[in-house]
Amino acid sequence: MQGNVIPLSQLMQGGGARFIIPVYQRNYDWKKANCKKLYDDLIDVSQTDKKKHFFGSIVYKPSGMMSEVIIIDGQQRLTTVSLLLLAMMNLLFEGKVTSNEESKAEMIKDLYLTNPFKKGEEKLKLKPIKKDNLAFQKLFGDPDEFIMSSNMTVNYLYFYNRIQEKNISVDELFSAIQKLEIMQVSLDSPEDDPQLIFESLNSTGLDLSEGDKIRNFILMGESPSNQEEYYEKYWNLIEEKTAYDVSDFIRHYLTLKQNKIPNFSNIYFDFKEYVTVNGITIKSLLIDLLAYAKRYEQIKEASTTTKGVNEVLKRINVLEMNVMTPFFLETLKNYEETILSEDELLDIFRVTENFIVRRSICNLPTNALNKIYSTLNRDVLKLKTNQDNYADVMKYILLNKTGSARLPKDDEFREAINSKDFYHINNKWRAYIFNRLENRESKETTEIIDGLLNAKKYSIEHIMPQTLSKEWQKDLGKNYKEVHEIWLNRIANLTVTGYNSNYSNRTFSVKRDMRDGFKASPFRLNEYVKKAERWTEQELKARAKDMEKNALNLWKYPSTAFEPIIIDVGTVPFDSDQDYTGMTVAAFEFLGSGRIPVKYWKEMIIKIIKMLFDKDPSGLYQLAASEESGLAASFIEERRDGYVEIAERLYFYGETSTWAKENSLKKLFELYKIAEDDLMIEFRDGEFGDPEGKKKIQNAVMDTIKSVLDTNPEIIRDSKANFRYIRFTTQTLDALIEKTGSGWTASKRVLLFECDIKSGKIGFTLYVGPGDESTRQNILKIAEKNQAQTFFSEISSGKKWTQIYRKDILPKNYIEQYKDNVEDLKNDVKENIDDFFSTDMIQINDLIASEYRS
Repeated sequence: MQGNVIPLSQLMQGGGARFIIPVYQRNYDWKKANCKKLYDDLIDVSQTDKKKHFFGSIVYKPSGMMSEVIIIDGQQRLTTVSLLLLAMMNLLFEGKVTSNEESKAEMIKDLYLTNPFKKGEEKLKLKPIKKDNLAFQKLFGDPDEFIMSSNMTVNYLYFYNRIQEKNISVDELFSAIQKLEIMQVSLDSPEDDPQLIFESLNSTGLDLSEGDKIRNFILMGESPSNQEEYYEKYWNLIEEKTAYDVSDFIRHYLTLKQNKIPNFSNIYFDFKEYVTVNGITIKSLLIDLLAYAKRYEQIKEASTTTKGVNEVLKRINVLEMNVMTPFFLETLKNYEETILSEDELLDIFRVTENFIVRRSICNLPTNALNKIYSTLNRDVLKLKTNQDNYADVMKYILLNKTGSARLPKDDEFREAINSKDFYHINNKWRAYIFNRLENRESKETTEIIDGLLNAKKYSIEHIMPQTLSKEWQKDLGKNYKEVHEIWLNRIANLTVTGYNSNYSNRTFSVKRDMRDGFKASPFRLNEYVKKAERWTEQELKARAKDMEKNALNLWKYPSTAFEPIIIDVGTVPFDSDQDYTGMTVAAFEFLGSGRIPVKYWKEMIIKIIKMLFDKDPSGLYQLAASEESGLAASFIEERRDGYVEIAERLYFYGETSTWAKENSLKKLFELYKIAEDDLMIEFRDGEFGDPEGKKKIQNAVMDTIKSVLDTNPEIIRDSKANFRYIRFTTQTLDALIEKTGSGWTASKRVLLFECDIKSGKIGFTLYVGPGDESTRQNILKIAEKNQAQTFFSEISSGKKWTQIYRKDILPKNYIEQYKDNVEDLKNDVKENIDDFFSTDMIQINDLIASEYRS
């Protein structure tokens, strides 16, 4: 590799050399702003009489042809100056500008733009890639033939017009161009690796997209003939099929191949590693990429071979829920390979639509979908036998998701439909929902989405207006404020209209009977409204029931007859949605570590944390220094009982349940951007057992606990809960203790009972959570003073909370004990909770009530 600084004009003259932009380079894409800066810089060079102006680097490699050089880096600079010189030449030939040198135009042409000794296409000294090349050639001819959509033409015309402004003369401009200097780097040694040099030059990622880098990686190492063939037959088509958003497409491709989602900033390096590690040939890679690009186009354009699927895709595409794309790509592949029937294919897309809509309406987090859909195809194939229906297995998996990954059941969905604010939601989601409620499954449809989002032909209207007039207040009755506050933005009070929104505050009868009012409305959504005599709470409740019925019918809760064959899987990838309570680890593998034997969960998580510390200690030290709750609460900087030393001034609290350790691993992996299945866990023989059977028993326990709590008038359920635990307090304690909590629960309660099924045993714990220290100390003093009492014998502190009471209501082996008789389990749970209510809870309640002083 040889490099030196030379004038750009010297390189461009180049003794007859022709500059080839290889097909693996991106298109010419300098913008007007880039051209303006270059031109302004040249004016500055001229007016300040600078001797030289550095213009960056140009890296090239001699080709097999004697007179050709391949541009590795710097094509944007070289092309832009060529366009500027071409504009000068044409203006001189046309007589629109003049030079002191009579032959200036001929000189520019013969020295910088063409080779007078060549003919045809080879006459031009610059050969851009494909479409750019055609546009560049046209600039030497009739302006009527210019390709106006090309960036080449746009920038040429910018220079063509700017030169005519005559801020400086052509001679001054040409002289300034002569002062442009570049670092010329020639890769003329066999050891010079263009790919490595290219990566080094573009390591910041400021200039090239991830897709640009991948194109270079795929094509750069090939012979010129292969480059041309692969570009024409594969890469160009891949770009067209993906609407030139190759980076996004490759991210989905890697997700489906590796079952984990790469970071946006790391797509190129992840792709390169995937290809290299798996020894994939370039041609087979391109064939596979093109096949998936065609499926990608079908998804984005809703243009599959199945009409019903296209209808679903049109709706889903409005929501821009790209997280399902990898799964859809695999689903279409399975259909092409006749693994799926057309009915199964449609079933899969409909279930997916219902899944995401139910979750959205119930306000479940979208980030949980990333993991679900990145591994869903793999998860289905793990369980599916030759006799099983793919769609049934998929439904089984989705139906058995829990926590934040769950599919809301009808009761939860019904509650959300009736209580959600549907007015202040994402406008695309709102358009989607009202479009579905209007058109349902009818063959005759109205373009609600386009009318709301694009044409602005329709609007979402409040039937009862946002501002109540005296007439509306009278019609609604004496509790009009309450009715208005509760029902204003609920779906029962919203509809689609085409009339002028200026009429929004008119009385109901006026809005119903006026021109283009509800009575004249063609929308199905207004069938009930147009028949109503008035609009009060009674009508709102009736319409809510109607909307609820339609929603439950449109977004059905799926059912499946599939039951998995339970096998002892031995070693399994870590899955934070799986409950490993009661299972004993024997060994693990993490990030290619090889098998590491362990005896228990605590030992495993400590070893993993130490491995993460070796990878990057800063993240763990930041957790230890943080005062936040959650994962940070498990790390501290000073030695304390129950904490294990990870490194100097870094300690981890390991005295937690299996579930808590699972949760810590999940959050640590999110922090370090590590896929969960990079951890493989080996369990003791036979201990993986029947996870679905265990989940069924745990759900029965939790349902019973909820039922008992909800029937006790003294109990107040706290908002903080999930499928593994419920938190609650008593009416007495809630009225007595100030709500000064922070970072624990939205209610700001400091003292809460927790009934959990997250450990091997099931029981009740009383926690003093994070919050105002004086409130905490008032409670803790009572516990410490009465520690002789049985119910205050368990006092242990974490970083943010203190446990002052614990009572188990079921033994550690309850799952095994009750697996064949769930009804006995429910009865025993109820009996033990009643015993807790009538003994310990009353004593705790009365003691704190008598001694607490605010």
